[in-house]
Amino acid sequence: FTLFVAIDPAHEILVSPDTDLGVFGKEYTGELRWFKAFYYSTIIVGAVASLSNFFRMYRERDDLVPKRQALYYILSLLVPLIG
Repeated sequence: FTLFVAIDPAHEILVSPDTDLGVFGKEYTGELRWFKAFYYSTIIVGAVASLSNFFRMYRERDDLVPKRQALYYILSLLVPLIG
């Protein structure tokens, strides 16, 4: 929760301005209620685009150096999610 607030405090304010828990509090019913769905859908689209880019980079190369770079790329995306 703390990391999420540090990354995007505007989202917390827009989604649920009257609770301390933000998205875990009661649902915001104002004019910008679509923002939550849009925000989370962009995360999914970004993850799908990153994974497809990784597989494209990995499968198109026969040399080991570009394959290693592709693996480093996908690891750099996964490490923040794991940590």
